[in-house]
Amino acid sequence: MAIPSSQLIQYAPTGEWTFPNGSVFVKHFELSINETNPAIRQRLETRLLVRDTNGAVYGATYKWRADNTDADLLDSSMQENITVTTAPIGSFAGLDVGDRVFDAVEGTHRALTSRSTYFAITSTSMLTS
Repeated sequence: MAIPSSQLIQYAPTGEWTFPNGSVFVKHFELSINETNPAIRQRLETRLLVRDTNGAVYGATYKWRADNTDADLLDSSMQENITVTTAPIGSFAGLDVGDRVFDAVEGTHRALTSRSTYFAITSTSMLTS
């Protein structure tokens, strides 16, 4: 937030705050796009809410360029697909009905039924076929 120098925000305990003409509010949006390296971020947009010198209020949205060097004023809405690299959590293998699995609790092999849901964590030997 920025307000003109030598100006004050007017506050009332039971009412609205009053911001001086020339005040600007800024909200910036960015996204971490690589869970293995949180420092890799993509700037998305920056929004401004402005109270102009006549007291009128307007907003503006700027979309950041892909190289993050500058942003351009948007004059309409838009959608964008963003690829996010996720951190590895192990590899999983789905099992089908009829596959034989080892039940570690009971210590036996058994066939999966249509009411069973199992995922084999291949980095361990808890479930094997």
